[in-house]
Amino acid sequence: MRRVERVHLDVPSNVYFLPIDFEKSSVVDVLKASEFDPKLPTLIGWNGVTYYLPKKVIASMLRELSDYMGENVEIVFDYADGRLFNRSLSRWWQKLLRYLYRQTREPLITGFDLEELESLLEESGFTMVKHCAGKELGDLYSREVLGIFQPSKFMHFAHIKGVCSAGKSDTEINNVA
Repeated sequence: MRRVERVHLDVPSNVYFLPIDFEKSSVVDVLKASEFDPKLPTLIGWNGVTYYLPKKVIASMLRELSDYMGENVEIVFDYADGRLFNRSLSRWWQKLLRYLYRQTREPLITGFDLEELESLLEESGFTMVKHCAGKELGDLYSREVLGIFQPSKFMHFAHIKGVCSAGKSDTEINNVA
């Protein structure tokens, strides 16, 4: 939230920033403790998170949201390509991983192959709306739009939607970051 304030962005009243430790807390409990309304269509921006969580935590969070919100929830997130964790990576990529660890003080621990991610989504009550391989972002957006973010062949974006039915209002929308 401090970063948003630092750049003087006006945050609409229907946008919520909810801190959570995904390994210790239930995402549904955090949502219930806020002004969040699960009956409203909701877009969750979940970028820069999946890399650092075990797969079982990611799967649990997705199942919780699907059970709680059904088709009212959509999530946009980035994730590492499963090949990034292949021990036979070039020395350059291994150096990059060590550099990222030194910068964040958190190891990158999770990545998915597309088929594995699609299977997890299906098991968790979600479907893929759009998948974008990182290198495709360079084709979609100019260097000016991307800024310091430069796409990598080992980083992808997914837009997913809950498929279970839970009451829905078309007049309002929640946004959770």
